[in-house]
Amino acid sequence: MVWHLIGDFFTIRQVGYQGHVIPVVIAVWLMCKIEKWLHKHVPEMIDLFVTPLCTVMITAFLTLGIIGPIFSTAEGYVLTFAKWIITVGYGVGTMIMGGLYPVTVVAGIHHMYNVIEAGMLSEAGGLNTWMPIASAANFAQ
Repeated sequence: MVWHLIGDFFTIRQVGYQGHVIPVVIAVWLMCKIEKWLHKHVPEMIDLFVTPLCTVMITAFLTLGIIGPIFSTAEGYVLTFAKWIITVGYGVGTMIMGGLYPVTVVAGIHHMYNVIEAGMLSEAGGLNTWMPIASAANFAQ
């Protein structure tokens, strides 16, 4: 299914973003940049009305048309890779992920695993194989 915008000039494929985190984070970051730019360039007299309206409209169009499809696909690849590495035989993949986890905690980037966890929970069945590995890494420390 697609959305037809401005007649048939733009067509955007409808994608479900349930459980996706990366497109939302990027869209909010972009929205912040657009709003700051508009506050500088829109006259103060109409800023209260124009800036929020244009910010939301531009961000929505870019998110639904560009950011969402690209980064939800990329997030799917990351999730597939994480699932694959966890299932590498003889516990080797689990050992790799468990070994990387403390390093990412020290670096402060361990919240990226929430994307993997949300993706696993949003799929059919909702099986989360990442949390036992992360928990074991925390217990080991």
